[in-house]
Amino acid sequence: MLQGPGCLNFALILRIRKPGPLQNISTTNRFILERHCRALETHLAHPVSIQGSTDLALGNLKFSGNSQRRGLNWLLFHGTFLLRFDLSQMENLLAFPSRPPPYRRGRNHSRFLTNLPLSSGQIKKALRKAWDAGEPLRAVPRKEISQLLENRYSRPDWNLRN
Repeated sequence: MLQGPGCLNFALILRIRKPGPLQNISTTNRFILERHCRALETHLAHPVSIQGSTDLALGNLKFSGNSQRRGLNWLLFHGTFLLRFDLSQMENLLAFPSRPPPYRRGRNHSRFLTNLPLSSGQIKKALRKAWDAGEPLRAVPRKEISQLLENRYSRPDWNLRN
């Protein structure tokens, strides 16, 4: 995943309750992405669709890719929205995926991707409302972040792994 100016990242940490819609990967994807579609459509003139198993699109143009990491009783669901990203960078820096989703239909990055015509503020507001996340994070866990940076995210073996 290429990151840079014009990308908005988000993360959800959710408890897996039994029974419920978060029981497996596919139902989790559907549950979260349907909620995101409804939240974003209130600000757009066009419908948002789920494409592949983890993408959001306007028509057949992808603007959001998502993923999840699961534990026994929790999951981390995270993704990126393309807003004002220089899509030409994708052609220069990313290889064509080894397993593209069928809806890609062989298109290169610049013909497959689009920027969402919303501001980061509009998206944040829509997602906060969709997830009933009215209160901001009170205390940033700086110690834990520093440990992760030192032990994982600043290490070349972590960042350059295949």
